[in-house]
Amino acid sequence: GTARFHDRNRPGKRGQPTFALVSETATYLREGPVEVCIRLCVTHESVGELEEITRWMCETFRPSVVNFETLTPGDLAERAGLYPPDPYEFAKACVRSYRVARALGINATYSAADTTQPRRSFCGVGTDAAIVSMDGRVSGCYLMPDDWRRRGLDLDMGILLDARGTGIDAAS
Repeated sequence: GTARFHDRNRPGKRGQPTFALVSETATYLREGPVEVCIRLCVTHESVGELEEITRWMCETFRPSVVNFETLTPGDLAERAGLYPPDPYEFAKACVRSYRVARALGINATYSAADTTQPRRSFCGVGTDAAIVSMDGRVSGCYLMPDDWRRRGLDLDMGILLDARGTGIDAAS
């Protein structure tokens, strides 16, 4: 997020601010031949500013994708006074932020990570996971469809129906 949230939530080993270094690195990478992907960890404090944070990050770093996830509760987070956002507020903020990113030509998605045990990958493919994107697509992959389609894969399972429908309209 912005310096205020980043330095509070991601201090260096000695408690020093890290925002300037991370921002400088992201700016450097943005100008190179790499794809910049941003993951925003949303807390009870930052959820109310998520739309503004998203706009700033998209305009500043021009990432190919912005992933939103909630803070995973734990002892360290609690000792720091950090808590996950209210789920309803998170959902509303994500929808507004998704629209901001899309208007700027940037993909946005919800990205959940299970950090309760060591893992080699957070990929849900093969673990009975279903990823619901902000646009209603249901797929087996959290990456952007263009990424897996370039590899000859079609991981879409269907699309959520509108409020008048129920269930999932399965992909053919």
